[in-house]
Formats: sequence, C-alpha cells, structure tokens
Amino acid sequence: MDEPPPELFSIVHYDAPLGSNVAYASPVEEGARRAAIVWLVGGSDWGVSETMWRDEPRENDQSASAFRKADMVLMLPALRGWHDNPGDNQCFLGEVDDVIAAADYLASRPDVDPDRIYLGGHSTGGTMALLAAASSNRYRAVFAFGPREDATLHKDCVPEGTTGEERRLRAPVEHMADITTPTFVIEGEEGNLYQLRLLEERRGDAPITFIEVPGADHFTVLLPGEETIVEAIATDVGDEVRLSITAAGILSRMQ
Repeated sequence: MDEPPPELFSIVHYDAPLGSNVAYASPVEEGARRAAIVWLVGGSDWGVSETMWRDEPRENDQSASAFRKADMVLMLPALRGWHDNPGDNQCFLGEVDDVIAAADYLASRPDVDPDRIYLGGHSTGGTMALLAAASSNRYRAVFAFGPREDATLHKDCVPEGTTGEERRLRAPVEHMADITTPTFVIEGEEGNLYQLRLLEERRGDAPITFIEVPGADHFTVLLPGEETIVEAIATDVGDEVRLSITAAGILSRMQ
C-alpha cells in the first residue's frame, strides 16, 4: 500500500467482519467535530492507491479531491481481500458489510460528528454504495455516481452468467424500495443514463433523488457533483437531513 503524504492522509485500520481492514483517512485534527464521508472508488479491485492524492484533469478527476480539500474527514477504505485485508474479493457481496463497518471507525474519532457521516462512490463504487444503502441506515445520506442496476454487468468482477439469488443479492435494482436513507443517484446524460432510469423505475416510496446532468458524462459529472455535495453538507446540520443537490447546481460548476 502506497505511503500517503502525511498532511493529507494517514494509514489506519478499521474493524470489519473478517478482521482488521486498512484504509486511508484524513489526519485527526483538534477542534470541533466535523462531517465525514466514506468514498468508494471505481474499478473492481476495492483497493486504494497513490491516485487518491494526485489531482487529475477536471473532466476526469476520480481522486475524490473535492472531499479531500474540504473541511471534512475523508476515508478511503480498502475492502476484503486487498492490501493484505482478510478474506477474498466477493464481488459486491460481503464487501457491503466492510463499507458499513467503516462508518463505525469514523464515529469513534474525536474529530468526527457521528451524526454527520456520509457515504459516496463512483461507478462500481456507486453500485456498492447503493447496496450498502439498501442494507443499512448507518449513513446520514448516500451519493451514488453512475451506478449499475445489476452488479453482474461489471463482468471483470462478477462471473459472467451469474443468475438466481447470487445475482439478486448483487443487484441494487432489486432493493431500491428497501432504502430508507436519503440517497442521491447522479449521472451525466451522456453516461449510464439507461441504468439510472431502470433504478428509478424501482424506487417505490424510497427517499431517493435521481439527478440527470445535461451535457455531462460518466466522468465529467464527478468533480462538479462532489463540489455540489461538499457545499450541501456544510449546511446539513440538525436532526433532519437537509441537502440541496440539483442538476442545475452541478451544471453551474461545469461551465
């Protein structure tokens, strides 16, 4: 696991169902408790690397830089089977429990407000975030960028031809109506928009907001979307979740 710049991240360990998992997390700071977010990167290795502290072009910045630069705590967890974590890659199954466990680590920190812990992810990370939202209300709100409605579509991880209960458990579309946490599903109109609409059809009465951003794609929507979320989290205080996140707000940061 790459050694991060100490002013940006510390290497930490968090208790997960199979044992101790490793993660990058913002250094502990003295002062008032702050909001925090667990961010799940795209790709299917569920590890983290030096890319998370290297700024990328604005049109394809997958480094969660908006959260890293904000006045909040950012945690980037590696999940089971990666970076010597116990267990094996289960491709969108047991990893959900690791994601939920990451919130407990943040809640134990003296500089984190335990009532303002959020979850977000992009692409495969967005799919995982939706599965976590359907499994637990541990997070205050969830942000899923460009998720798939069915994790078996991520063929580089889930074996092709996976069907039945093995597919259903990994398919957010089967669980959308079970979500009780305020959740935002965000995608550019030139991205995986078909997937977003399939998910929306199965929302039921769940508190899920679907946001289609004109002129954006699967990658250009990411950094402006993160910046919009950061601004919304700054004023999301009190018992009731109050987050103003709109396509217009994201679009204004793309221009």
